[in-house]
Amino acid sequence: MHMKSPKLPELLDSVSLLQNPSAVTIAELCASEQGQLRSFQGWRENSAAQGERWLRSCAQQGDCYAMEVLGVRLVMGNGVPASMDLGLSWLRRAAAAGSATAMERLSELLFESSDGSSESAESDRWLRKAAALGLRAAQVAWASRLILAPSPVRDIDAGERILREVAAHGNRLAHIKLASYVLSGALPGTAEEGRRWLRRVGAVNARDVSDLGWYSYLRARARFPRTRRQLTQESAVLLEESARGGCLSAETRLAHLLRRREIEHTSVGSLTALLARAVAEGDPFALVNQALRLADGLDCTSDCEAADAVLRKMTDTRSALAWWQSLAAAGDPEGDRVLEWLYRIGLASDPQSIARAATQTHPAPSQGPD
Repeated sequence: MHMKSPKLPELLDSVSLLQNPSAVTIAELCASEQGQLRSFQGWRENSAAQGERWLRSCAQQGDCYAMEVLGVRLVMGNGVPASMDLGLSWLRRAAAAGSATAMERLSELLFESSDGSSESAESDRWLRKAAALGLRAAQVAWASRLILAPSPVRDIDAGERILREVAAHGNRLAHIKLASYVLSGALPGTAEEGRRWLRRVGAVNARDVSDLGWYSYLRARARFPRTRRQLTQESAVLLEESARGGCLSAETRLAHLLRRREIEHTSVGSLTALLARAVAEGDPFALVNQALRLADGLDCTSDCEAADAVLRKMTDTRSALAWWQSLAAAGDPEGDRVLEWLYRIGLASDPQSIARAATQTHPAPSQGPD
């Protein structure tokens, strides 16, 4: 099995920010996703040639972190030839050596491929072990699994208790999960209680909540598909809450997820309605999404001429280019499609040179719409 994925930033820097009880702003969290807070070690791992040699050498010498990262990259085929068996082998070695983060990633991978068989039991076992070792991310993941699992495995009370305990230690991710689950109805509580959890991590207005939801979505893009779908749904809950507060960026971000079918529906409006305000204001991100909607016949009859006309309304293509360039660099066909489209109508340079430069510099995913 070879799982197609974005370039796989391990996101350990941003995860540590979420787990750090000290004051970190929403803007700083988003900045971490753009690579501004990456470690030197992370830079080496993202150099395709040097990174592979370095990872293999360190892994063979028993470095748990290198074994973990190499295992994930082998599974995803990111910079190395894909091999599920070898990837699992390295992850199991790192987990057996006591790496709690490897245990969590191994659990996620086994959960990804589980169908109610032994893989599911092994996944739960590794995740519980990582949680018992004190890894906050594993504790949060285990709590989420208890809350969202189908009956009779589901244990909402236990899951909520774990999240509250982890949140009491200052863990931001636990706060965000509690907010999302309360707002979505997965946990009991009022909307105001959900907002209170968000305020505790610095999301004090609709724009902050939108940025936090988008940040969560960017993190989700680096996960395995099954986990990514779950995390994207949780991100959408935050974006919906922000959109109800009148935040324009939340509307366009939701529209982007809805158009790409990364979420099935929203409670705050149709795809056409979500794009309307931002399109009227000439927002580049909204204009590209509107053009793609028209070209693909979503909520309408396909009209490529109208789609071209929408794109030509853009007066500043920089933010749109940055976002779809990041998609192209991550291997997403939509990125190449938009770059070639903008080139065809004279709004961008040669898309192949853009994509090639992006691949060579290994950028972090763009933050997307402002």
